[in-house]
Order: sequence, then structure tokens, then C-alpha cells
Amino acid sequence: MAPKMNHSLILPPELLAEIFHLCDPELSDRNVDLYRAYPMHEFPWVLTHVCRLWRVAALSTPRLWRSLKVDLSVSRTGLLRMVSLFLERSSPCPIKLELSAARMILNALIFERLTATSERWEHLKIVGPIAILKALDPVQGQLPWLRSTFCQRISPSSASYHRPFC
Repeated sequence: MAPKMNHSLILPPELLAEIFHLCDPELSDRNVDLYRAYPMHEFPWVLTHVCRLWRVAALSTPRLWRSLKVDLSVSRTGLLRMVSLFLERSSPCPIKLELSAARMILNALIFERLTATSERWEHLKIVGPIAILKALDPVQGQLPWLRSTFCQRISPSSASYHRPFC
């Protein structure tokens, strides 16, 4: 009896990349926040841990890495590295960036990495204290692709704060 063939191994990387893109939760109706804690068992990280072929396809498909959500209220080991990987892997695609914080733990290196890519920001969502906006002051006038912003200030009164970035 002939051994069974794994048909996923004969798919060209371009087709795998398209399949992976269709798995993106941002494209579905589900309102699932998969990126907040950057679990390695969630999309798109999980695609890089199946086999070598899938890893190559996922790592060579920048649009899989274009939606970045960062919870700034938690000091996590490896967060800077994960943010850096997302930014590298998403290049040169536009970025959908969401920054949130119940309380602000200012990590200058993370903000430095994020602001260095401001010319690629397409959508920006900020939910947290005004300190996040202040940390983003250097990007004013450097957002040529920005199409939408949403800012909500978290404070005792939970008042919204809207500030133009262009």
C-alpha cells in the first residue's frame, strides 16, 4: 500500500499565503481580540509553527502582519521584540495600529519603534490615558497614509478625547 501524500505540501507558497490571509480575524465578522496578548498559538503566529513551508509562506506575506494591537498597561517580557517583529514582517504594508492601556506604563523603546513607522499607519485607535497621545506627539505631520483615527480617553469620567493627527 502506498503511503498517503500530504497535499498541503504541494501547494505553492502564494496559494498558502492567500489561504492564510483569508484566515485573518480582521476579515471576519467575529469580534475577537487575538493580538492583545500576542499568544503564539493565535493568528498569525500559529501559521509559523505548523511546518517549514507554512512558516516561509506566512513570513513572506506582509499583509498577514499589518494589524497590530498593543496593550501598554502590562509590562510583558518580549513585548518589544514582538512589536518589532510585527513591524518588520508587515513592511511595506500599511498598518492598522491599536494602542490601549488601563494605566500607562511608558516604554520609550516601544514608542520609538512604533513612531518610526508612522508613515505606514493607515488606521489608528487609541484607548487609554492622555499620556499615550503625548507620547505620539513626534508623529504629527508624518502620517501621509492615515485614513482614520479613534481616540478614547480612559479616566475616572471616561471622557472621549479627539485630537487631529494631520
